[in-house]
Amino acid sequence: MLRESKASEAKKKEVELIKKLIREYKTTGILDLVNLPSPQLQGARRKSDVNIRVVKKRLLRIALKEIDEGVEKLDESLNNVTPALILTNNSSFKLARDLRRGKSFVAAKAGQLAPNDLIVKAGPTSLPPGPIIGELGSAGIRASVEQGKVTVKEDAVVVKSGGVISRKVADVLTKLGIKPMELGLNLVATYENGYLFKKEVLDVDEKFYLDTLKLAVSEGLNLSVNIGYVTEENIELLIRKAESEAKSLENVLYAERDKIINAISSGEKEAEKISDIIQTIQIENQNQEGGN
Repeated sequence: MLRESKASEAKKKEVELIKKLIREYKTTGILDLVNLPSPQLQGARRKSDVNIRVVKKRLLRIALKEIDEGVEKLDESLNNVTPALILTNNSSFKLARDLRRGKSFVAAKAGQLAPNDLIVKAGPTSLPPGPIIGELGSAGIRASVEQGKVTVKEDAVVVKSGGVISRKVADVLTKLGIKPMELGLNLVATYENGYLFKKEVLDVDEKFYLDTLKLAVSEGLNLSVNIGYVTEENIELLIRKAESEAKSLENVLYAERDKIINAISSGEKEAEKISDIIQTIQIENQNQEGGN
């Protein structure tokens, strides 16, 4: 009974500590420790800008529920994970970027789940001809020998995202030098300033966002110029466009003027020809009347 009482008291203290930590930091994240070697976790713990605490899922759920400040949204991210708390005063996206940069890639092992579609790209390999052709074929990879080297004939998805990696596929990937497994802290979700950010959002690289933003700005600017909507940002472009269009119109007018002048000149010449013909006819008529 005494042991149960002490255990219950320890659990209450742990819940209170979790709540205290969450309140102290700007950003609260959930890590999944599945397949994470201890050295990687210990190395991350030594970083000064994050606080990592391994917690029991049940106690963490209790703490999240008792805080009731919006952070309880993280509860839905605890399914099918071995959780740890990661806390920081940095933004969610800086945290995700730093964790992403700290990851490395290692060879796949039989029984692991594919983090995404595992694809063997078409092209030459460094492998010499031999039994490897049959091994590749048994893994669903079409290959042949070209110029003394094994060449993959077409892209092949050897394991779908979330699928179990077989020993056969793991061996083939290793021989091809493909290391598909990320080794590092797996950030599942974060909570910051009332917002829940899930893995699929946090994993998008900042370069993608910047490129997308640049494209949106460029297209918006082009649209505003084309429809003549004046803003501080596009006024210079609009003036240049107006100047260019004015010069084009001037050129058109000059071209039309030249056409008109040429038409008039041509008309005058035709009129002169007709006048000459009329005069010739009149003279001939006069001569005929005189002869009569």
